[in-house]
Amino acid sequence: MLKSLLSFPKTPSWPGIRTIIFHTPFSRTPSIVHGVTLLDSNSNKNLRIKVSTNSISRFGFTLKLATWGDTVLYGLTVRWMACR
Repeated sequence: MLKSLLSFPKTPSWPGIRTIIFHTPFSRTPSIVHGVTLLDSNSNKNLRIKVSTNSISRFGFTLKLATWGDTVLYGLTVRWMACR
């Protein structure tokens, strides 16, 4: 089991994409669980976010964070865990 914390900088360009490489590869493709632990947005705009994982393998995965519409997002922190 691995745990990590990803912080995306204030005023980033969205979508934000991070490639995660596991320190030790898994023996088979793990399941990934993720959740938002910090959200900083403009309170005068609609809030729309999507967090997704892609390209999951024994060696790592890609985490994508996206917004749309008039959402103004200043920062987002995601915590994830990979389990066999």
